[in-house]
Amino acid sequence: MMDRDTKTILAARKATLFNDRYARGDRVMHIHTPGCEPQIDRVFGRAHVVSGESVVELAGRAGLVPTDQLYAMPQGSPAQGRRGGWILAGAFALGAAAAVLLALAVPPARSTPPGHIVIDCDEPSEVATPARRVQA
Repeated sequence: MMDRDTKTILAARKATLFNDRYARGDRVMHIHTPGCEPQIDRVFGRAHVVSGESVVELAGRAGLVPTDQLYAMPQGSPAQGRRGGWILAGAFALGAAAAVLLALAVPPARSTPPGHIVIDCDEPSEVATPARRVQA
């Protein structure tokens, strides 16, 4: 068993590390006991030491929670996945709307029968040949 001073020093280091990693308002997962479903919450205050234990106050809980029960949000969290889905759906909807507006704005192509076609070029017989000088 650790003596009281060592336990307080370790708790102070845990609190310092927690405060360096998380700011007020950061999202964390709270797992009360191993095997329980994690609950998402936000840090409400700075971590400190109470009775030799590093604790912090969370926004969604009354009272103090040990920092040992708090974990970082995973990168592929469900909330981020939902947000990414909405971004993808919004981009698809905007693209479809732009395609419809473009289709309505451009007049349809019309086929007209060919009329008298004029090709504006010189015929080989009409090309003037340069005059030759006669040597005497």
